[in-house]
Amino acid sequence: MGSSIGSWPTSSVDAFQLLGLIQTYLDHLTVERGMSRHTVAAYRRDLHRYADYLAELGISDPSQVSSAMIGNYAARLREGIAAPDGDGWIEAPLANASVARAVIAVRSLHRFAAAEGLTERPAAEAPEAAAEGLELRAGPGHARGSSHRHRSRPA
Repeated sequence: MGSSIGSWPTSSVDAFQLLGLIQTYLDHLTVERGMSRHTVAAYRRDLHRYADYLAELGISDPSQVSSAMIGNYAARLREGIAAPDGDGWIEAPLANASVARAVIAVRSLHRFAAAEGLTERPAAEAPEAAAEGLELRAGPGHARGSSHRHRSRPA
């Protein structure tokens, strides 16, 4: 039996195709875009987690992914998955900044795959609406897109 990344069986041909796409994209980020090893490592974690999510849905072809699937993925990251016994987490909820980075990694992967001709979906149809619907909350009383630099400091 083959090895696995999370719940993704790497002995599967489809798994190798998706994981191959992810690796090609990570190589692109490293070599062509010059991203730091820390950023690439974070994207690797995010994209392998995404591959696990797609495997749970039975999706092996990135062109089958819809905006709704990415929106549901973002919600899952934000809310986490509680342990069945109610004691702890199977997957702990992520901070809003981590969810935003994960969605950016996923959207970028789909754009890259379309631009390189690696998926059937044209770039104009890449699932981007999910991040537009992603509400990142800075906390109570903070408007979306507001900057902490404009908040007054306590006296």
